[in-house]
Amino acid sequence: MKKILLIFFLFFALVLKSQVANDSVRSYNCNHYGAIFLEIVNLPQTITWYFEDELLGWIEADTMNDVSFNVSLDTLITQRCGSFKVNVGTSTKFYWISCQLGIRPFHQNVKCFGDSTGILKRVAHSGTPPYNYEWFKDGIAFSSGSLDTLHESLTTGAYKVIVTDSDSCQDSIIANIFSPLPIQIDTSIINNINCRGVNSGSITYSVSGGKKYTASESYNYYLIRNNDTIAWSNIDSISDNFSSIPSLYQITFDSLYSGDYTLSIVDSFECVLNDTFSLTEPAPYQSYGSTTYPLICESDSGFLQVDSVLGGGNIQFGFSFDSIIGVNTDSIYVPFGWYQIYIEDLDFGCIDTVPIRCHAQYEISVFETISSVICFGANSGSVVIDSITGGNEPYDIQWGSVDNTNLVAGTYDVNIVDSIGCVHSEQFVVNQPTQILSNEILYPPSCFGMSDGSIVISPSGGVTPLSYYWLNGTGTSDSLYGLSFGVYSLVVNDGNSCLDTIKINLQAPPRLELNFLSVDSILSCYGETTLLDLVISGGIAPYSIIWNDGSSNQQRVVGAGNYSVEVIDDNGCSEIISIEVTEPDQLQILLEYTNMTCDSGGTASVTYSGGTSPISFFWSTGDTLQNIDSLWGTVYWIIAVDSCGNSDSVGFELTPYELETEIIYDEITHVAEVNIVSTSSAGPFNYVWTNIFGDTISFDAITQNLCEGVYFATTTDIQNGCFSLDTIVVEFLLPFGIINLETTTILEDIELWGFAPYLYLWDNGDTTQHSNICPGSHWVEVTDAIGCMIREDFTIDNIVISLDPADAIILCDLENIDIDLEASAVGGTMPFSYLWWNGSSDNPINLGMSPGNYSVTVTDTNGCFVDTNFQIATITSDCVPNVFSPNDDGINDDWSLEDTFLYEDSEVRIYGRFGKLIFQSVGYHTAWDGT
Repeated sequence: MKKILLIFFLFFALVLKSQVANDSVRSYNCNHYGAIFLEIVNLPQTITWYFEDELLGWIEADTMNDVSFNVSLDTLITQRCGSFKVNVGTSTKFYWISCQLGIRPFHQNVKCFGDSTGILKRVAHSGTPPYNYEWFKDGIAFSSGSLDTLHESLTTGAYKVIVTDSDSCQDSIIANIFSPLPIQIDTSIINNINCRGVNSGSITYSVSGGKKYTASESYNYYLIRNNDTIAWSNIDSISDNFSSIPSLYQITFDSLYSGDYTLSIVDSFECVLNDTFSLTEPAPYQSYGSTTYPLICESDSGFLQVDSVLGGGNIQFGFSFDSIIGVNTDSIYVPFGWYQIYIEDLDFGCIDTVPIRCHAQYEISVFETISSVICFGANSGSVVIDSITGGNEPYDIQWGSVDNTNLVAGTYDVNIVDSIGCVHSEQFVVNQPTQILSNEILYPPSCFGMSDGSIVISPSGGVTPLSYYWLNGTGTSDSLYGLSFGVYSLVVNDGNSCLDTIKINLQAPPRLELNFLSVDSILSCYGETTLLDLVISGGIAPYSIIWNDGSSNQQRVVGAGNYSVEVIDDNGCSEIISIEVTEPDQLQILLEYTNMTCDSGGTASVTYSGGTSPISFFWSTGDTLQNIDSLWGTVYWIIAVDSCGNSDSVGFELTPYELETEIIYDEITHVAEVNIVSTSSAGPFNYVWTNIFGDTISFDAITQNLCEGVYFATTTDIQNGCFSLDTIVVEFLLPFGIINLETTTILEDIELWGFAPYLYLWDNGDTTQHSNICPGSHWVEVTDAIGCMIREDFTIDNIVISLDPADAIILCDLENIDIDLEASAVGGTMPFSYLWWNGSSDNPINLGMSPGNYSVTVTDTNGCFVDTNFQIATITSDCVPNVFSPNDDGINDDWSLEDTFLYEDSEVRIYGRFGKLIFQSVGYHTAWDGT
């Protein structure tokens, strides 16, 4: 019963929920405000209105001054148009109130003064369509209609449009179409040319009106002469001979020659004003001259002088001009003919040249008929002299070696000699028609081997009319089509019946060929890549490249697989090339191993498939072979790596095997013995001793007579082949080495390693225990009775001699003639013996001194010797006192020359300041006291 009551209560609640049963919207126009009317059942409920503001988003409408509601909030009145929404309970509804009638305008004024380029566009919006447009100009209606939104080609004036919607609401816009002022030239200044043939003219303008370019506040200017723009200024560039003063809106074109010009002024609306002007230059001069005496023949010469020059103002003239002295030379000695004179305008500095003629009394004139060559390159031309006037008949016509009736095109000279020997030279030009050309345009076949080429010709040259035909190919007289590559012959006949055959070579595009550059199609490694470098030759670039896997690259790095590529050139020609790239199978290894039995070492081996040889094997034991044995541990692994770096690996576990050995070495007897420290095997064992070179030296547990070196002892369990490898480094106990360097003698046998007798070999070839070795780097080898050899390298220092006193023996205070001199030596091999220059072997030695060079030779116990030289110096100026005081005070009263006793034959002389000898002695036994 409770369940039934609950269901009834929920149903009742749903029935009482508020709902918008009906609604309507009224637009906002000229007749009334906008409104939204709701019909809501089951009031009251919470009703909230919102307006969508462009900046704030949805805002509550009751906060707006231009929105109002009725008491029950089911009616909204607004002076706003736009989007509204209402929340009634938990439901939301959206509404749009259209805006009042409005007009979107577009306006363009007249661009150029006096034209009709104005545009007005008026498009109505909001309100209630459809709309009606009424147009007025200066108050007079000129157009109307429902689609009458745009008017172009309007002139200046006041325009108005009235728009009426279907609710009879109206809106209007008034606009004035203006025109810029006309482009006009306010001032122009022309500077004409003062000197003939120079470009010193200029024109200056001030321009206003129109619509200037905003950025530069200027116009575009184009100065035109003979239909050619010779100067300009626009927004993109300025010619070199243009300048302006922006503040005065003034522009100047300079460096102008005489002539007629047109200046085009273009504003930013491309309105144009053209102005024409002319620049003038002085009229040409007229010159008159004569010779000092009449010339008889044209080849005669005389002094030509200028009689007068007409034209110009303040001028001077002559036959020469120099930049320093100006015009000079009033006459020249010349034959008949035309010559130039220089005329200088002294007012403007102009330099001009005009021709002047030197006349002869018997000038000869020739009248000829020249016949041009009929066909290009032929010799059908001729020059026929019809008559000769002037000079003195009869005339001799001299053509030289030329046949004047069968001439090719060119220039020819003839001399006319009259009866008195006057010579007149004439030159004639024989012309010919231009060469006949086909002027062909070639359209080669699109692809090599195809026949879709064509030739189009437009023959020229020769004498019109031209007629022509083809000797091969298909088509019309002026074109061939459907052509393959080859040579096509065109025969052309001109109006002179000149016949020419023109060979036209139509070439095909090069054959499109595809290759792979040095491709490695057989990969040596699994998973390796290779470079497919597609080489395209021939055809017409650019090329389209399409691989069977969608790639479009010309160079690719790929793995194994089948590849094909199609290349299409710019003419649509295509070629396909394929390639198969192979690779080895993936590397895989198969392991076989035997576990330890009877505590013997295990073995393992691997086989492989795939990969790239050689295959490298890396066991956890450090072995690198395919098969290993003597595995003493429990856990092992192997990695197989092929030459490409691809790998496979496997691990396994063995039962342990124990065999531990050691080597016991006696340094006195040089006996080594293998000792089994611990083993899990009962043996028996065998032993193999080897040296570092792999030579077997013993098969016993004990080995004797070991020399210095590295030895390996292998202990093998015969039952199972397990072995233990020990290493020993044998070094002899030689605390003092093997040589006594003080005597260069090998130590006694008792001090060596104990296998006498010994053999000796010194680096000098000696084989005795002692060797007389001199200073230097040396070596010695000692070999015992069993062949063990020890080598020692050593160095004996050089013998160095020193003297006491040192080399410079004599000092200024030497007081007697005898001195004890001692030589001492280091290095070499002691003891030393000494031999002085005088044959004495005493050391030290007592010497009676006198100046000179001396020597001593030192020899060590091995007979190695070295010499040294020393000098007893002569007395020097430093040993002569330069002052003494002979005043009998007992101090420095005599002039003492302490070392003169060494020089018994010396002579001493003393002179006074005037050159008088005041003291003289041979030797200096008695010191001078100044008297």
